[in-house]
Amino acid sequence: MKRMNFDQGWTYSHWGKRERTPVELPHDWSIHQKRDPDSLMGSSGAFYPGAVLVYDKEFDVPEDWADKQVILELEGAYMNCEVRLNGEFVTKRPYGYISFHADL
Repeated sequence: MKRMNFDQGWTYSHWGKRERTPVELPHDWSIHQKRDPDSLMGSSGAFYPGAVLVYDKEFDVPEDWADKQVILELEGAYMNCEVRLNGEFVTKRPYGYISFHADL
């Protein structure tokens, strides 16, 4: 098994918007926002505003991966995380900040 760091070269955008912001993982969007005691998340979200974000990464697959199993390990994605490859659904994790794997 060969492991590689996949943390660089990502972008994120708000659901339904096209503007993408470059980012390296790990990333926590909410901590850069202003806390608001009237936020929908309330104290369970530390009074940060909520958002649905889309993280994207474009990468080229080396030819020697052709007949190999490729597993993406997510070590701390927040709740209701969906993994898609070329727009196709791969897997979903309903719980937050739990490590899981996506068989690409």
